[in-house]
Amino acid sequence: MVTSRGYNLATAKEAALKLMETTYIVAEAFSAADLRHGPIAMIGQDFPVIAIVPPGKVRHGMIPLVENLSSRGAEVAVISDDEMLTGRAGVGFVVPAARPEELSPVLYAIPPQVLAHLKRLDPDAPRGLSKVTKTW
Repeated sequence: MVTSRGYNLATAKEAALKLMETTYIVAEAFSAADLRHGPIAMIGQDFPVIAIVPPGKVRHGMIPLVENLSSRGAEVAVISDDEMLTGRAGVGFVVPAARPEELSPVLYAIPPQVLAHLKRLDPDAPRGLSKVTKTW
């Protein structure tokens, strides 16, 4: 599962898609708000979650969610410029602070791509996918 809010909800969706395409792992992205209203019920011990915690207005609500996920026993990877938060996570990716906030997806998209690459599959040639989509 991948979660974020604001500008980086799109980053979370792209991260889930990239993980599915390149590692063949089923992944779903949820906004932090939506995650709290239902899907969080399926998260328990060792459930993998990537939390994208950007700077700005959304951070305030993301930190308690990360703490909740950790208390449920989830395996939480945090992508953030907040070194204290990434240091408390099972896996942490520290990225530079983006200013202005709306540019943060450019930086926050890199760690999920690194995760996808760790599987050592060719991200440019996922099985069954074509770079060209034909529509009839």
